[in-house]
Amino acid sequence: MPRPAAELAPLLAWLRTGTGTDRRIDFPAGTALPNGRLDLCKQQLGPQGARLVADALVPDAAAVRSVHRTAAAEG
Repeated sequence: MPRPAAELAPLLAWLRTGTGTDRRIDFPAGTALPNGRLDLCKQQLGPQGARLVADALVPDAAAVRSVHRTAAAEG
């Protein structure tokens, strides 16, 4: 079952700022790392959550250079 979109709010707000980070930031859904990676592994975003994250990314921003995600097995 996909994660409720409301749980993405802190992450989405940070992504929309477009600013990078010099430390690890843990969100209820996902982790921003100082090297520009956004770790969304095992966060069960689902298609809607993935779309919200993609829409929140600011072009040419320092915040995220790479998004890491693995598909959760269902069954």
